[in-house]
Amino acid sequence: MDIFIIVVACILVGATVFVLWKPKGKEKEKDFNYYVNVPLQYTIDQLAVPINEIKKVDPDFDPNYFLFTTYCLFRDTQKAWSDRDLVTLKKYIGPNLYEVYEKVIKGFLEKGQKNNISDILLLNSKLCSVSIEEGKETAEVLLTISCYDYLVATSSHRIITGNSDRKLAITYILKLEKVGKEPDTLVVCSNCKQMMKEKHLIRCPFCNSELNPTSYQWIIINKRVLKQTEF
Repeated sequence: MDIFIIVVACILVGATVFVLWKPKGKEKEKDFNYYVNVPLQYTIDQLAVPINEIKKVDPDFDPNYFLFTTYCLFRDTQKAWSDRDLVTLKKYIGPNLYEVYEKVIKGFLEKGQKNNISDILLLNSKLCSVSIEEGKETAEVLLTISCYDYLVATSSHRIITGNSDRKLAITYILKLEKVGKEPDTLVVCSNCKQMMKEKHLIRCPFCNSELNPTSYQWIIINKRVLKQTEF
């Protein structure tokens, strides 16, 4: 009987050790795969609906153009972060996220450090969900970008962490909230100066240049890193 109890105890201890020591990387990979495979979800007041139902409430919503402007918003936010431009950051992100960014940037300034994020390129993006609840419109986007990301000493330019020669591929889940309406002004190409009446153009039909938004109707209210790898 004592031997039986000892054997059972050993099995329980072994199972506990396995649970406690199983690699955390697999948990993160599972989480990442979930967001990659999650189906598109459009909801109004928690009810799944087709995208045309969302457009009845928000006629300006265009999924493809929204993904493009989300990338542009993210890119401009990261530039403002690198430039330590709190005024611009406040326009692009929600108050809770701004409070975190402001605290970190002020900490870098006190230490004489700067986080450089540059050469941001879009690798992949996916709209995971759109929701309208009590008049508030939110969306979640899976965004994968490549960039240089490193911390330097502002006086000596010595790299403290990161690598200025190797790019990172980073996958985020971004949560956004709509805060304004689309302007009625005509789109003007910054390259060929042609004026267009069409909305939601990503490239100029005359010169094929990318039409960067001049303003945003959405802000980033949360950002979470799902995966990060070095090239």
